[in-house]
Amino acid sequence: MYSNPPIHGARVVDIILGDADLTASWHADLVLMSTRITAMRHALVDKLAELESPHDWSHVTNQIGMFAYTGL
Repeated sequence: MYSNPPIHGARVVDIILGDADLTASWHADLVLMSTRITAMRHALVDKLAELESPHDWSHVTNQIGMFAYTGL
C-alpha cells in the first residue's frame, strides 16, 4: 500500500519562496539559528576546557549542521 505525502509542506514552501519578504525573513532566521548553534557549541567546548577536561573537543566546533556528535 502506498500513501501520498501531504501537500501542506509543499504549499508552505511555495508561499515562503514566492514572497520576497517572507524569503528574506526565512534567510534571516536561518542565519540566526546557525549562529546560535555555533555559539552553543563553542560555549560547550569552552566550559569543558574551563573544567580542565583532558580530551580534545575540537570535533564539536569543527562540525556543521544542526546535529553534532559529542563523543559522550
